Amino acid sequence: MKRLYLIVAIAMLGLVFTGLLVYKDSAPLRGRSKPIPTWHPPFASFVAGTGIVEASSTNISVGSPVSGIVEKLYVKPGSLVRRGEPLFKLDDRKLRAKLPLLESEVTAAKSEMKKYRDIFEIDEKLYREAPGTISQKDYEISRNNYRHAMDLWKKAKANLKVLKDEIALYTVMSPIKGRVLQCRMREGTYMQASGGIPPLLILGSRDLHLRVEVDEYEAWRIKAKAKAVAFVRGHPDMKLTLKYLYTEPLIVPKSIIQERPTERTDTRVLQVIYRFEHPDFPIYPGQTLDVFIETAGNS
Repeated sequence: MKRLYLIVAIAMLGLVFTGLLVYKDSAPLRGRSKPIPTWHPPFASFVAGTGIVEASSTNISVGSPVSGIVEKLYVKPGSLVRRGEPLFKLDDRKLRAKLPLLESEVTAAKSEMKKYRDIFEIDEKLYREAPGTISQKDYEISRNNYRHAMDLWKKAKANLKVLKDEIALYTVMSPIKGRVLQCRMREGTYMQASGGIPPLLILGSRDLHLRVEVDEYEAWRIKAKAKAVAFVRGHPDMKLTLKYLYTEPLIVPKSIIQERPTERTDTRVLQVIYRFEHPDFPIYPGQTLDVFIETAGNS
């Protein structure tokens, strides 16, 4: 009899345990993901567009007028540079090896020029102040020797200057005051003349602009100096007040693709450029923002 009660008790415990498992599995799961942020349009009537942050100077792909191995790299991503500050230097040892020879040629040519100049000054003084002391022929020979020595000296100096100018091409300077946006260059990298594709070094000014693409069928609604606001994606509390700069009067193919199911990638767009003050949160060139441009209510 006790064995029967034990079996019944075990069966009841099994039923209770099974019921608990079924209840646990059927209970709604608590979501672990964050809710999708929502924003409210800042204007009653507006045109929406997509903006991409860019340097006011646009991106500058830095190249080199000559090819060579990068010997020294003076900057890194994010470095602030001044106009004329060196960015990198290519190996110029072959050219520098010629410097001593050309410098010695300049020194020798200058010495010869001074020698013939001193002779000519004496001969000229005798020719003018003591007629008959020196013949006209000897005077002209002396003058021509001095002029020839002067020409050789000038030529030697010109050759030296050409070499130094060529050596200077191996050190590439910053064309603007700005920031290094990207640097894929390393010491030892082979640099092709003009920089190659993709570029190894990209510069941009510190001031940022926002290039907004508006679908062509909405372009007619855009008015100059209309109010505009941009939002950082995923953060509706991070917004930028935009100031209109200009509109590029050319409809171009859409470049900012969002990969949304309803997006038309064959749409052409009007590009409107805005300026904004640096906010208290980070904004980077290349970042895309959601933009709303105010329009008239009856548009």
